[in-house]
Amino acid sequence: MNATRKRKRKPERSPRSNERPRFPGEFAAVRMAGFVLLALLAAGCASRTAEQRRVAAYRPDVGQRNLAEWAGAPGGTPRDAGDDNLIVRDEDADESTEYASGISAWSRVFRSGDRVVITLSGIPRPEERQDVIDDAGKVNLPFVGGIHIEGTTPSEAKRKIEQAYIDGGIYRSINVTIVAQEEEFFVQGEVRRPGRHPWRSGMTLSRAIGVAGGYTEFARRSNVQLTRKEKMTVYDMNRIESGQERDPLIEPGDTIVVRRRWFL
Repeated sequence: MNATRKRKRKPERSPRSNERPRFPGEFAAVRMAGFVLLALLAAGCASRTAEQRRVAAYRPDVGQRNLAEWAGAPGGTPRDAGDDNLIVRDEDADESTEYASGISAWSRVFRSGDRVVITLSGIPRPEERQDVIDDAGKVNLPFVGGIHIEGTTPSEAKRKIEQAYIDGGIYRSINVTIVAQEEEFFVQGEVRRPGRHPWRSGMTLSRAIGVAGGYTEFARRSNVQLTRKEKMTVYDMNRIESGQERDPLIEPGDTIVVRRRWFL
């Protein structure tokens, strides 16, 4: 035997010898799976965008509305649903502050029977009083007696009371604030402005719904619930609005629920 036997050289491995062998059609399958995944993602995004657009179409924008826009009569003058002369332009409102808000320049006028809170400040003994405007349209205040404020706006009543104290020699200066203690009712369900709203004497169920912005597209007008002191009554507004049934009066504290219909 030859001592110097030639050793056989092992064949060199190809750099790709450790890779898994590829099968025919594998690249096509991977590519097809990628296309399917992209299509599903695109469909999900599109359906979500469509749903957002659908919901937005029925969502009232009340954030930028002012009183004249949602309760306005022709010419932009706000009107209450129950009393044509209840809300008026307050000519004494401060143009730089109150009128800039778009709401406070329009004020309700005081009536007999209104509950008011009167604050007297800027004097040695500041005082807050609660009173009711009597049948003569007056409120009773210390040292000056009865002051007629029926038919005035809060700004007009404020100036009238302040002038009474100054003209009577009671104080050289005084600051008066007078606001009404609103009595409220509540509206829930398919209306455009659900929540609490100020009650007015003589307000009916249909007018109360109007104050709440009216019905949405989903409102079930044949099923409107009125709850008063734990007693609930169901009304068909279609019959009321057509004159077939009486439009009931509402009272402070009433809760109105406009139900949702199942089909458009």
